[in-house]
Amino acid sequence: MFTIASTVQGSVPQALAPRELQLSLFLASQLGHVDVLRALVVAGVAVGEARDNNNNTPLYVAVANNQPQAAQVLAAAARTVINTPGGARNTPVHEAARLGHEECLHVLLEHGTNVDSRDSSGNTPLILAVRHKRYSAIKALLEAGCDVDVKDNHGRTALHYACHTATAVPLLLTAGADVNVRDKEGCVPLMMAATEGLSHVVRLLSGTGRCDVNLALPESRRTPLHLLAYKGHAACIPDLIAAGADINLYDGEERTALWYAVSNGRVDVVKLLLRANSQADTFRCPHHLPPAACPIRMALTKGLVDVIKLFILTGYDSDHLRDCLSQSEAITLFEQAGLQHWLLYARDVMSLRSTCRKWIRHHLGYHLYQHLQQLPVPPAIRDYLFLAELDDAHDHD
Repeated sequence: MFTIASTVQGSVPQALAPRELQLSLFLASQLGHVDVLRALVVAGVAVGEARDNNNNTPLYVAVANNQPQAAQVLAAAARTVINTPGGARNTPVHEAARLGHEECLHVLLEHGTNVDSRDSSGNTPLILAVRHKRYSAIKALLEAGCDVDVKDNHGRTALHYACHTATAVPLLLTAGADVNVRDKEGCVPLMMAATEGLSHVVRLLSGTGRCDVNLALPESRRTPLHLLAYKGHAACIPDLIAAGADINLYDGEERTALWYAVSNGRVDVVKLLLRANSQADTFRCPHHLPPAACPIRMALTKGLVDVIKLFILTGYDSDHLRDCLSQSEAITLFEQAGLQHWLLYARDVMSLRSTCRKWIRHHLGYHLYQHLQQLPVPPAIRDYLFLAELDDAHDHD
């Protein structure tokens, strides 16, 4: 390298064979030999026109190998190639963001790189930084004013990927990322977080005040609450309900979130959904609903005694429940469990105490969770209105 530097310092790069000169340029870029690069630039070597066997520029090679000083020399000498894509159709700034080469990224930003450029997959530098969890790069790109809502070829934005892995979500929300944007399959960021059971991400999204928590997938018509109930991610559900999630929405197969919780034996989720449903005891399954889509019938079919006990305690779909419990299938199930007295309890008249609770819950309506927390009532009364006995269902045996 010193021989090459000495040769080109005399402004006679023609003294070297073109192939050797080309090799020297890329080796100097890769290894960070700044003196050699400066000598080549001063001698008039066209660093902006050079390409290696992979069609990468020297600047691209310097950034890929985390050589910020070399990148500084090359970016200053050949500004026209700062946004030139390499063989993989990604630009130097894509590589800096993907690999987390912070100093190189700052060099590129200082020289006016296009922060919203897209590679062959439609990824922007921000999307790559999020996917590879490069927090410093994410901050730098946001501070540079990148567009947070650019979509890749799958229709996904940086927020979709952030919500899938809980990466830098607060940063993107603060930057104004669209929380209701759909990808090509109709999936919104909240669904990504719900699928993975990331409760803190669900809380962040639902707490923005601009997130539509009832957006459904176009084909299946499943909402985030359906997904959470199916997966059994109980920790995520209260925040979603507090943000206005409709507990009784049907999907494309006429199934509610409660049905999915029952079908998969998610007792904790069943409790949460019943507790949050201020209309549980006046809810009625529609007449057109197929028997297979009824939560009560599903619980009986699966022999889920604990779930049926929760239905009895809350009076869920009471007329239909009494009808189902009068059938031989249910009677046999409870007799085998030694719980015949629960069938009597289900047929009993509601006490005055329970009637008062019912109407208070009805008055509070679908925002029960929020309103009840604000009422100046003793904790014991609040627990009673929140159906605290659901947590003690086993003790009622």
